[in-house]
This record gives sequence, C-alpha cells and structure tokens, in this order.
Amino acid sequence: MSWTFYNSSGQRLQTFGFVAATQAEMEAGSSTTAYVTPGRTQHHPGVAKFWVDVDQTGTQGLRDSYNVGSFSDEGTGLTQINFTTSFSDTNYAIVFGGADGVTNDASGNSVRVNAGKGTTSFQMGSAIENQTSGVSSYADAESLSAVGFGDQ
Repeated sequence: MSWTFYNSSGQRLQTFGFVAATQAEMEAGSSTTAYVTPGRTQHHPGVAKFWVDVDQTGTQGLRDSYNVGSFSDEGTGLTQINFTTSFSDTNYAIVFGGADGVTNDASGNSVRVNAGKGTTSFQMGSAIENQTSGVSSYADAESLSAVGFGDQ
C-alpha cells in the first residue's frame, strides 16, 4: 500500500509506502526496497520449491510434504514423487537424506535420483551398500527425505 501526495495543481509531489516485490524481483533476489508477500516467496532462488518425507517400509506412506501432489511405490527402495507445481527445466538441485534402520556396520545407506529428473516428477531410490563387498541393492528406508531448489 502506498500514498501519493499531490499539490493543488495536480502535480505529484511524493509517493510514500511499501511496494510488493514482483516475481522478476524475487527471482533476481537483489531488491532491498520491495517487501515480500507470501504468494511471491516461492519465487526466490534460495527458497525450497518442494520437500518430502516418505516411509518406504510396508505400505509406503507420505509423512509430510510441500508441493508434492502425489507419490507412488515403484518397488523395493523406489518412490516416485510428483510435483504440484512443475519446475521450468530439469536443472534443479535435490538434497537427500534417509535412515534405513540397518545396524550392521558393514552396510551403508545411500539415497539418489534413480531414473533421472523431469520437470513434473523424479524417482528416488534408497540403497544399502555392503562396504566390504561394494555390492549395493535397493532397500526400503524407514525415512526417506528430499528437498529441491530451482526455478518453477
């Protein structure tokens, strides 16, 4: 909201007030004078565009999420994540985390994009790697999480 003051001749003297950031200003991330509205926050490059936490054990369950329209069980250790709002291209970053519940010291958990990433979805996989033999195989994780950053 802003206020504009005029003199008696109709000349604009000065405008005071706040100016909401446009989508372009949010994507540039450089303005120090425009304020941010909740509906524009998602356009800033430093804001997560999606996040998800899935339980893959038994019947897969979505614990919580943001900008995830649906998910599906694609087999042991594999989960398809479908976005509500698509990315503008496939050049977005995904950060993974997971807990496999395995207590064997010879095993390690890794989480990765399994089948490439698309603008509308990606498939994540959870694998257990035997650190002695180097052989890895997909395994359901107790908690599989991902967060993504990029342009939508």
